Amino acid sequence: MISAAPSTDAKDSEPPSGGGQPVNPILDVRDFSLDDLDPILAIEKSSFVKPLGKQGFKKEMSLPFSRMRVVTDAKIIGGYINYWILDDEVHILNIAVSPTMRRQGLAKALFDDMVVCTPLQSTYHLELRVSNHGALKFYEKFGFKVVGKRKSYYQDNQEDAFLMSWIKRT
Repeated sequence: MISAAPSTDAKDSEPPSGGGQPVNPILDVRDFSLDDLDPILAIEKSSFVKPLGKQGFKKEMSLPFSRMRVVTDAKIIGGYINYWILDDEVHILNIAVSPTMRRQGLAKALFDDMVVCTPLQSTYHLELRVSNHGALKFYEKFGFKVVGKRKSYYQDNQEDAFLMSWIKRT
């Protein structure tokens, strides 16, 4: 995946503070471990057209710049985030929440945790399908702006992707 600098019209944003549903106080965000693989694969399969798979997750865990975190609610894994730390930038690869646990603040908890875990990074990037209106609204709540479009980015159906960026105020 390629990161690009935000356009000059991308405005700074305050760190995340609301961005949607209130976060459940019993949520716990922690590092991903191999013991989490089976429930994460189920979430991945229910969330993405082309799920990553076991080998993909294992490879991702081995990359020195990759971070994977899971969110649990009463010890049940409800979602995960995968992002790369590249110098002063963060590239968000995936945020996914179990369909039965959506709209309960889990994605927000993962996003907020990522921001806390990346205090030295100031610019965040991601790509998302142009048809993914829910994700677009989610990221816009945190101050992300569409700064470009990647033509035919997704291999499964040649769908375009929005490139979104957010600059964290420090």
